[in-house]
Amino acid sequence: MATISHKFVLFLTAIASTCLVLGNESADFRHFKEEMSLKERYKRASRMVTAYSLGTLDACQDIGSAGVYCGYTYKIPAVIARFAGQLAKDEKIIISALTNNPKLPVNQQCKTDIKNFLCNAFYPVCNSANKTVTYNLRDCAKTGLTCPKSIYDAFHRTSCKNIPSGTYASNKCVKPLTTDTKVCRKPNANAKVPQWLIHEDQLNDNSAQNLQKSLKKQNASASCIQKMTQFICGVQPFCSTDEKYILTTGYQQQCYDALHCLPPKAQLSLKKLIDCTLLPNATTAKRFQIPFDSAIVSGAYTFSYNAVILWSLVASLVLHLLN
Repeated sequence: MATISHKFVLFLTAIASTCLVLGNESADFRHFKEEMSLKERYKRASRMVTAYSLGTLDACQDIGSAGVYCGYTYKIPAVIARFAGQLAKDEKIIISALTNNPKLPVNQQCKTDIKNFLCNAFYPVCNSANKTVTYNLRDCAKTGLTCPKSIYDAFHRTSCKNIPSGTYASNKCVKPLTTDTKVCRKPNANAKVPQWLIHEDQLNDNSAQNLQKSLKKQNASASCIQKMTQFICGVQPFCSTDEKYILTTGYQQQCYDALHCLPPKAQLSLKKLIDCTLLPNATTAKRFQIPFDSAIVSGAYTFSYNAVILWSLVASLVLHLLN
């Protein structure tokens, strides 16, 4: 027996066949399709989503006490500085996990390489005029060669191909580079991101894939993995339509909901790495109503260069070590 969807396909096929035979009706059918397409585009364009401010586009500030661990004293983008204290804690956690895992004999050079890698990845440099942002990751593929293969692979599979290098404008918004993602929703047609975050959607998608695999090994439920996926995918920053602010559709309660449903072992690990209070509070944060096509929204097909994406990179490695 044909399903309703099969019947509908057959119905459309019959209409199309009839229109091909009758020349005048063919023109009417094309007009009908064009009109429906325009209506659908208008409907999507007129849909608004709520986003929350992470700060102004080109704001930079001193790295502060978070730079002590890395030995840095320069200015970093304000959106990264917002998470800098937690990121410094995360670095110590990952180094500790490497040091104290009896299954992975890690030498001092490996720990130093990983520390330097994380410091350079977490804290890109603003110039004195706050006009550019520079990543100091050089020879990424050589980092960690003294580490066990599983550690080397865990970092490089997610990082080296997608973490940016070089100098970018701090006040310019551009379309994301990615044209296809496997887990996170493809960026909407008119969405723009800060130029120095142009690689983020691909890094985000890769990190989400790794985190999904790790959570499955921790026996997290499918619905819980989906929550975590939607949180990670939706928290990605993008530009406001006037290109003055960095926005996100992610918020604190979404973060709490995603973490609370995880199995105890995974929840304990991730709560050490992710501080939900650093995300916008949906009640008190500055809100923006953004056209759907101009936003990067929470969503996934099946789970800073945002700090949360860096969290997921570190979290996936920690969960890998726990398995």
